[in-house]
Amino acid sequence: MLRRISAGLVAASLLAFPATAHHDGEIAKVGDLRVSHAWTQATGHMAHAIDVYLTIKNTGDDAARLVGAEVPFAKDGVFQAQVVGKDGALKTRNLDSVVIKPGQRITFQPGGTHIVFNDVGRHFNVGQQFHTKLTFADAGSVTVDVLVEQGEEHDHEHEDVS
Repeated sequence: MLRRISAGLVAASLLAFPATAHHDGEIAKVGDLRVSHAWTQATGHMAHAIDVYLTIKNTGDDAARLVGAEVPFAKDGVFQAQVVGKDGALKTRNLDSVVIKPGQRITFQPGGTHIVFNDVGRHFNVGQQFHTKLTFADAGSVTVDVLVEQGEEHDHEHEDVS
């Protein structure tokens, strides 16, 4: 009997605390687009580039196209995706834009689609934040807070952006 009560208390306590591996953070809105959980990994002193990951949800009836990303301390962002080449090797491909279909949610993540900022010129520690400005072809621009997190601990879902 005591074992059942203990198990019930443990289960109830787990339900009371949401999983923290993925959190939405603040949600930035522009038109029908919702941008959440923008993050990057902590960098060392010699890092020349940072990758930014985030989730974009299109709640509208029309496709949206992410066409730009910028921060004040680096070159404009480059959208990149991992693809398998004709030779079977995994390669990184630069994308001119990223299309988010109506009703689609896309999660930029390590090993998938992401934003790269080059010539950063500074390093970031866990817990720091910075702003990035995302530009969409028709919806306009939105500023998003990017949180610096410890790397390699995320279990984010990923959707195909092709």
